[in-house]
Amino acid sequence: MYKMQFIKTDTQEILREVDYEKPDIINSIIEQFEEERVTDAFLMDSRKRLFKADYVTYSVVGSNVYRFFFKVKLHDVQPMLARRN
Repeated sequence: MYKMQFIKTDTQEILREVDYEKPDIINSIIEQFEEERVTDAFLMDSRKRLFKADYVTYSVVGSNVYRFFFKVKLHDVQPMLARRN
């Protein structure tokens, strides 16, 4: 099991955490940010808040926890998500 965490750089808050069986998706995200020099992103945290994010760096804890660090700002427009009844 591989874990991906999106971290708010200034507070070290974990905005979102996702588990994957294989590291393929995580590796493609690393490739986008590191090799293709993509820095702008939009992130949705576990509370469904939308952030404008600037990628800073990533680190690997142990062999299966990937931490992606972002400078974030709450986006001016927040999505209206359907609520389940």
